[in-house]
Amino acid sequence: ICFKITNLDTFFYQKTVNFLATNWGHDVIKLLNIRADNDWNLLGQHFGYSTSELKHLALEVNPSMILLNEWFMTHNGEEAIYGLAKILDEIGRQDVTKVIREATSASGEDTH
Repeated sequence: ICFKITNLDTFFYQKTVNFLATNWGHDVIKLLNIRADNDWNLLGQHFGYSTSELKHLALEVNPSMILLNEWFMTHNGEEAIYGLAKILDEIGRQDVTKVIREATSASGEDTH
């Protein structure tokens, strides 16, 4: 099997690596993977995933990482961070939003 790496593949890979390389990215994933009424599953619903897609993700070891990788691949920089923080607030995950806000304010990024 041969895989051709395109500029687009490299772009998406770099965005994913950048997110995962953040200290807060790892912390957010850990918090969202803890089972709760407002865990990764509710976040996925707000992202627009279907029930079927969410059931499939439930079989994965790290569903939060998959959701957030997709989010950061399809949204740009501050827009991605701000949008994620907004949705997390809407679903009652101020604990996760706090992690993001503290980390991004320390690094000079803005979550509005």
